[in-house]
Amino acid sequence: MKAVLVLAALVTATLVTARDVVAQDATPQPTPAHKALKSMEGVWNATLKMEGNEFPGEVTARLVCGGLWLESDYSTEFGGLKFTGKGLDGYDTNKKKFVSIWVDSMSTSPMILEGAYNAESNKLVLTGTGTNMQGQTVKLKAISIHENENHHTFELSEVKDDGSEKSMFTIDYKRKK
Repeated sequence: MKAVLVLAALVTATLVTARDVVAQDATPQPTPAHKALKSMEGVWNATLKMEGNEFPGEVTARLVCGGLWLESDYSTEFGGLKFTGKGLDGYDTNKKKFVSIWVDSMSTSPMILEGAYNAESNKLVLTGTGTNMQGQTVKLKAISIHENENHHTFELSEVKDDGSEKSMFTIDYKRKK
């Protein structure tokens, strides 16, 4: 009987250890694409430019979920109205594309974009869908240009059915010191 109990204990210990090793191996690790998001961490002064107006705001960004996602919190005011937004940016290793999800206090629909980074032009170009100012679901194109570790720009455009683009707004980000 002791031999059966010892054997059962060894089998149980082996299975538990094997499960832990498999779980560790299955946990995704940040790739170089994920690690590139690290340069976006920090607190940023963000100047939103839309329809000839400028609105100062602030963004706080941090890596979350083991370095796989960049979480951003944005806040500003439009003519006395408070505006807040939250972004999640990452790299989908299955699609081999950067992905972005954005939600804010002026829409009940998320903006979902995906695309690629071009190292030669230093541009991240993402496309997808979201909601325009009239509440209509539209095709969107976002271009982020990383000037350096302390400055980047973002432009969001609506893509029309004929392929033309209409700029919705731009944001100029400068690292807060």
